[in-house]
Amino acid sequence: MIKRNNKKGFTIVELVIVIAVIAILAAVLIPTFAGIIKKANLSADEQAVRQMNTALAMYEAENGKPANLITAKKALDEALVNVEGGLVPVTQGYAFYWDKANNKVVLVGDSKDVKDGWELLSNNGLGTTIEISNSSTAGNDIKEAIHNSSDAAPVIITLKEDVTSNVQINALTGDAAVIDLNGKKLTITADGEKNPLVYAYKGGKIEIKNGTLVLSGNNDEGIRNLESSLSLKNVVIESTAKTTVFVKGFSDTSIVDCKINGKGDWGIATNSTAAAADGARVTIENSKISAVLKPFFCSINANFVANNSTFTATGSEGNAVTLKDGTHEFNNCKFVSPADGSAIYFVDGAVGGYSGEVSAKFNGCEHYNGETKVAKVAISHGVLGAKATVTIDGEYTITKKTDGSTGSLTINGTAIALN
Repeated sequence: MIKRNNKKGFTIVELVIVIAVIAILAAVLIPTFAGIIKKANLSADEQAVRQMNTALAMYEAENGKPANLITAKKALDEALVNVEGGLVPVTQGYAFYWDKANNKVVLVGDSKDVKDGWELLSNNGLGTTIEISNSSTAGNDIKEAIHNSSDAAPVIITLKEDVTSNVQINALTGDAAVIDLNGKKLTITADGEKNPLVYAYKGGKIEIKNGTLVLSGNNDEGIRNLESSLSLKNVVIESTAKTTVFVKGFSDTSIVDCKINGKGDWGIATNSTAAAADGARVTIENSKISAVLKPFFCSINANFVANNSTFTATGSEGNAVTLKDGTHEFNNCKFVSPADGSAIYFVDGAVGGYSGEVSAKFNGCEHYNGETKVAKVAISHGVLGAKATVTIDGEYTITKKTDGSTGSLTINGTAIALN
């Protein structure tokens, strides 16, 4: 006896109807969900604005209004509002601006709303987007896009493919640009001993993120930040310049999630002026910095904070960190030096119009000679009249003292005899 299967499946018409209903529901609900997400993001951004404005009001009550954007960022940073680490609006297409006249942060979603005197604090896609392909004019195309930008109309430059430029990339006074490498490689090959390959100049703002930057040329500096704002995020930098990143004057530099491979003597170097009370501000987070002699070298009047980062001197001699002046803090950092090198080296004194005084804190830091961990962090005191006050939470050793030094070295409240 043959059994009949009386179960019926869906007909084509029924399936088409079901699919149509799902499509209609999706068309109705997806914009609704998107709107809900945007409202939530805007609410978070508005709360961030309130927090930042409270911090600015407290700073103003004690010190008066910040003189410029860098001082405003410092006020926010000291109030534990992490602008330096990359606080940006979570809402796509919005930006935070600092209203200098009223000392307030403003959330902006349309560049037409930006008023004179407002300065760009951080950005999440507000402004014009330009895509760059590799061509003989690629470098000039990038420069032109940057020079047509401003705080009120920032530009976002995105690489479509690996790009080679034979001209300097620079952001001049008033320019505001983001270069999104988009997982690609930007190679800059312009030669010129005194010319940096990437230049943020006197008030220009430039951010480079998400890819590889190759600085290839016979240059003193790969990147220079002169009294401007520079941000490097998630970038691998390969540099043949004598100094990979040079920070000069009253400047603001942020390096986050980067790997800087310097083939020259210096990785990051700073040089401010005695007149600039806050000096050059540098923050480094979760990054690896290497150079032949001095992965980090502070010359004059800088404020430096490094967290969870590694500084490696790759040559046969050299020191991981060299400090001449300023205020510095290293948290959970790794210092790698050759066998005869030190983790920390204090050098020089009050010459050239700066104090020669260093205040440095080291928390949870480790010292390696190559691949071998050193039990005690090696500290050296160098020539002339360096005056260093150090706080360190681990064991240390003094590896070098200079006879006849007129300076001083105090570690954890104890004065160290230098002679």
